[in-house]
Amino acid sequence: MNTELLPCPFCGGDAEHGTIEYSARAAVDIGNGTQRRYHFCNCTACGVSNAGITGHASRGDAIAAWNRRAVMEPQP
Repeated sequence: MNTELLPCPFCGGDAEHGTIEYSARAAVDIGNGTQRRYHFCNCTACGVSNAGITGHASRGDAIAAWNRRAVMEPQP
């Protein structure tokens, strides 16, 4: 699995991995009583993120999802 983050597909900026911790109560509120941390990637330049509502279960899942996103082609 590739763990290198590709540049942002929108602006070409650098991307970074992050996690968000939830309390047990918040984990129940989002419908997942067992997951208390979720992973995401975001662009450090424009702020685009793939966190969504519940993020990703692992660092690898978040990176794979970020790297699968379509790259926009420049318009003439």
